[in-house]
Amino acid sequence: MQNYRTDSFGQQRDIAIEVRPTTSKLATWSFGCSLFVVAPLVPLAGAVMGFMAQRELRSNAARRGGWLADWGLVLGLLFTALQAYAGIKIYELAMTIDRGPSSALSAGFDGDTGELLGWFPSDKIGRSDAAAFVAELRARYGAFESATAESGFLEWRPGTKMDYTLRFEGGTVEAQAEVVMAGSSTGVSARLGSLRVIDREFGDVALPAAPGPRLSSVDEPESEGNE
Repeated sequence: MQNYRTDSFGQQRDIAIEVRPTTSKLATWSFGCSLFVVAPLVPLAGAVMGFMAQRELRSNAARRGGWLADWGLVLGLLFTALQAYAGIKIYELAMTIDRGPSSALSAGFDGDTGELLGWFPSDKIGRSDAAAFVAELRARYGAFESATAESGFLEWRPGTKMDYTLRFEGGTVEAQAEVVMAGSSTGVSARLGSLRVIDREFGDVALPAAPGPRLSSVDEPESEGNE
């Protein structure tokens, strides 16, 4: 860079002034913020600062750090998208824990076997199994009314059975449901891996059905005199 200075005789002389380039602070902050994947919205701030740093570098040759600004913008946008996807799936998981058994049973008792099956991984249960499950519950307890989650979202772990209280026309019973993250046509979705109604008198009823014989509440035991 050149500058001009007038000497004591009134003549201008060329004077070379060296300007050392400095790294843009915006670019540095952009790259740093874009790496904070676990902090909500921080990668988005990194992307915004990366865009601003790119504009600064184009207009000021004394600034450097273009690669920091570029990577801050790209990584910030990428990790922001991942955070949004994770947030959607966490919300979906929380809603499945809170409302899954209630919605599934309501659909089954309304005769909508397809919606009931939609709450479970598609390869685990057939229509006949679902229909038999609903028929058994109806025979034992009457019409389904509601389900209340006794376990909170923060208690969920893979493989953990969540506790519920089911209300039927004939009374209340305990139940357990396993909530899983299963693959689907739209990616990974929260589903009910299993639903078990706990009945210490007549035997548990589960979907998918548990292996082995199950004593139905509508079966009449044979009397000893008939043996």
